[in-house]
Amino acid sequence: MKLNNCQEHVLSQVKGKTLDIGCGKCKMLIEGYKRKLDMEGCDSSTTQIKYGFLKSKEEKTTIVTHFGDIYSLPFKTETYNTILMMEILEHLPDPVDAIKRVLPLLKKGGKLIITTPCGFAHYDPGHVSFFFMNKDLDRLNKLWAFDMLPIVIRNCIKGISMEKMCSNLLNEGIVSDVIIDEREWKDSEHKSLDFLITMTK
Repeated sequence: MKLNNCQEHVLSQVKGKTLDIGCGKCKMLIEGYKRKLDMEGCDSSTTQIKYGFLKSKEEKTTIVTHFGDIYSLPFKTETYNTILMMEILEHLPDPVDAIKRVLPLLKKGGKLIITTPCGFAHYDPGHVSFFFMNKDLDRLNKLWAFDMLPIVIRNCIKGISMEKMCSNLLNEGIVSDVIIDEREWKDSEHKSLDFLITMTK
């Protein structure tokens, strides 16, 4: 199971006991096992988890997964050194609430690593939120004025300034540090531009 370049980068940042929220087909868990990382996953889809276990068996790896969604995570507080949320926030109607639910699971000094598409990156009918940088606001307003917003944005119910969201979390004292990066990822079939956000508790 080959990782794309963004997944490779995220996996290189994993330290200590790690939880992959929305682990899907468990690609990161399988690769983490091969690299002797202490990882487990959580997903709300039993179908995805079952597929992950089948792939894990094929790859002769051992993975640990839990069933649960972002609003009912079955974990104790201050359990993990690292938490991953890769390509999850764009599917949630209230991404900020989701982040606030996840952060208590981190130990002090632990890191939450998030990837989510930059606003214009690519279209997926399952996306209900999109994120943008403040520098993109003028462009968004012009497109809105002329009814020319791309379908990736028109179908969403919420647009969120990444800088404002992260600034609010810092001001509330929920996180001690945030790094916002933009990273292009690609694999054999797709290419896109993602936000790569690292939050330190």
